[in-house]
Amino acid sequence: MANEFERINNPDSLPGAVATGYQLQNTNLVAQRVGIDMSVVIGGTGECTLEISGPVDVNGEIYTCNAAVTFTLTVAGKYYIHLAGSGANLTPTIGTGANTFDADKNARYTDTGTYRVLNWMIGYDGTTARVSRLFNPELGYNNVDDSVPPELYIKTNSTWTSPQSKYYKFIIGTQIKRLFINAGRVWTFTTNLTSICSFTDGTLTVTNSSGGDYTYPISSDISLIIIG
Repeated sequence: MANEFERINNPDSLPGAVATGYQLQNTNLVAQRVGIDMSVVIGGTGECTLEISGPVDVNGEIYTCNAAVTFTLTVAGKYYIHLAGSGANLTPTIGTGANTFDADKNARYTDTGTYRVLNWMIGYDGTTARVSRLFNPELGYNNVDDSVPPELYIKTNSTWTSPQSKYYKFIIGTQIKRLFINAGRVWTFTTNLTSICSFTDGTLTVTNSSGGDYTYPISSDISLIIIG
């Protein structure tokens, strides 16, 4: 491997001819905005909103959102917003597809390579929509979400719904389990507060004495800790 990075020359202090001096200026300007996404998306109860914001690069053209758009969510899961249409005006549209990263455009686009997918991921747990910016659009997901508490302590019978598709760690009794869980998955925690507790999604069950990836040598704590 060698010479993978290519220098983009700065404009001349006193631009020369259109074909040389001004072309340096234009090349430098366009290079800085490839894949730019300065949009703002906020979460909420049963909905998320794309606020007045921008600019956003769409296939080399710059667009801005001049009116807020609110999306109502009904089914738990992971969502993305793409800009549908063509011409001077595009329509923000929500869907479940992260679609495909285009390295040349430094952004995600729909499978046809036409519609720009914004650098936001919306995790909806059936009640609350939480949003996080895609730190690395090539991945299409995040392992960091400041809107989700890093740890959740549960001591009584209750249910827990995963707010975001990511890896979680469960600590229950002597057991430690690490698992990738899709957003919206409902788990049930049951305990008798004295000797037995379990955590299950109906398919996988972890108890205070079995089902984990690792085992504590000694533990009398039958509560549950979820590390996000």
